[in-house]
Amino acid sequence: MAKGYIIGLIKFTDKEKFIGTFAKQIGPFLQRNGGNILTRTSMAHGHEGNAHDLNVIVEFEDYEQAKAMMGTSEWNELQAHRRTHSDFEAGSFMLLEEGDVFGSQ
Repeated sequence: MAKGYIIGLIKFTDKEKFIGTFAKQIGPFLQRNGGNILTRTSMAHGHEGNAHDLNVIVEFEDYEQAKAMMGTSEWNELQAHRRTHSDFEAGSFMLLEEGDVFGSQ
């Protein structure tokens, strides 16, 4: 069973509404679904690419469980709030499966 990691790089369009509609709800939702927020911060030392207002890493013990969570109606409702109050084209949001495809060669 591989771990899963949600990576979110967020650029706000309306910080207050983002916090009020998404940020306050997503933490408890993730915890109920096996997620552990490793970091949720604006502090980042970037070397390349674009800066973001919020950088998030969430760990799940089971990649498939995280993937299933991302198919729920509650997840979709929360993501609609995230997209409404952030520039989703300037950010990134993904689920990664634990592993190193180049380390096994």
